[in-house]
Amino acid sequence: MKFTTKKENLFAAIKLIKKVVKTKCKNTPILENIVLEVKNESLQLRTFNLEIETIQIIDANDLGKGHEVVNFLALERILKSLPKNTEIKFEPDAAVGAKIIAKGVSLKLKTDIINDFPVQLTDKYECTASIPSGKLYTLLHKISYAMAKRDVRYYLNGVLMRFSKNGLKVVAADGHRMAFSSIAGIRLDALDGYTLPDNMEFIIERNTVELLIKMLNKKDLNITVSFGRGIAEFKYDGFTLTTKLIDAKYPDYQCVIPDYHTSNTVKINKDELLSVLTMAASASNEKFKGVKLSFDGDVLRVECNNDSQSGYDQSIECINNNYDTIIAGFDATYIIDALKKIVSDFVTIQIKDYSSSILINGSHLVMSARL
Repeated sequence: MKFTTKKENLFAAIKLIKKVVKTKCKNTPILENIVLEVKNESLQLRTFNLEIETIQIIDANDLGKGHEVVNFLALERILKSLPKNTEIKFEPDAAVGAKIIAKGVSLKLKTDIINDFPVQLTDKYECTASIPSGKLYTLLHKISYAMAKRDVRYYLNGVLMRFSKNGLKVVAADGHRMAFSSIAGIRLDALDGYTLPDNMEFIIERNTVELLIKMLNKKDLNITVSFGRGIAEFKYDGFTLTTKLIDAKYPDYQCVIPDYHTSNTVKINKDELLSVLTMAASASNEKFKGVKLSFDGDVLRVECNNDSQSGYDQSIECINNNYDTIIAGFDATYIIDALKKIVSDFVTIQIKDYSSSILINGSHLVMSARL
């Protein structure tokens, strides 16, 4: 196997999928590798961590058929050491397996046995959809902050994708907060031999969501998404990501959203509220950033105390405040995280009573907390 390419082509490709590779894996060290393969007149890179598989096609010349399994970090170190715009040649080496020739220097890479590398994720897909990359990026980026992390309720360690006749809705929650967003016009089509119900739900695990956000940023492409039994594939222009789905039933997220039809609504300057909450959080307890929000007339009062008996007290003017006096406690960090995902100058906050959650801009829910 051999190929010639620019350093930037190969380095950009491995940088994108570094998070997929298990760089410290004592039990299965083969997963610390990346497969370089020349087939179908193209150079393909394959990584697999038993949950997520990526396949990339990159520009290369002087192709010679074959494949090599090389250590990911060793390849990365070599590429980092080379100057920009360097042309590199990848060739076999009788002593260790492979070598990279660049600027007249030969850098050797030890290779592994291809048969030891896990087989590819494969399945017969039942349905597929085409989603503009910019829209999918916006959806996932907007709600991903609310995903749980290493929660025993494993179905929360990811994002729900719900397809219906109304389009695509994505939901993330960790038991303290929830975020959801949707787009119309996205249709899930059955593949040959399959019949689909009106609504279909899939749970995409956390690492896959984070990788998709990284992949889709600043790209204007159509993503082909396919689903099978326990597996999903995201494919676009020379890149394929295949992932196992979380095998569980996502909770009924709609039942935790209070009936805000009878609630009060207040409009507040986002940057001002963000600044006040950030200062309140810094003045609160080190572990729990609890704040008390008092909605009273045309003013929102933000208060907190800490163990040293000091605290913070600041008021913000509100617009269109219809409240009777409502006082409720919240974790400031959860509200701050939500506000950072909102691009508008003003935010709308809905609250029903002192024990209810608050709904921010109709798509970010933060549970109340006892202070």
